[in-house]
Amino acid sequence: MRVDPLETLEAALEEQGARIIAGAFDGLAEIEARLTGALAALAAHPLDRAQVGRLDRIKSRAARQGQLLQAALRGVRDASAARQGGRGFTSYDSLGRADRIGGTRPRFERRS
Repeated sequence: MRVDPLETLEAALEEQGARIIAGAFDGLAEIEARLTGALAALAAHPLDRAQVGRLDRIKSRAARQGQLLQAALRGVRDASAARQGGRGFTSYDSLGRADRIGGTRPRFERRS
């Protein structure tokens, strides 16, 4: 039974997108290997008309996820620079609560 490379691409992109949004970057290299394998399998077989349309939708999704990855990378770089510069930054937890990360805090905090 032959594995459909388009299915593999779609599944890998789905998982990649979920990981990017969750900030779980640790498995992205494995997903990239699956994407590369699926693209190689795709190159080895001609596509019919229905598959070409499906591939176009997959390409659009991959482009959007590329933008997400670039934004995530910029965020990681900005956070790293802020921590190294001693100024810190504000981040949010999973419940949407803001908290200051790094940087110097005032000696006295005002509480209401």
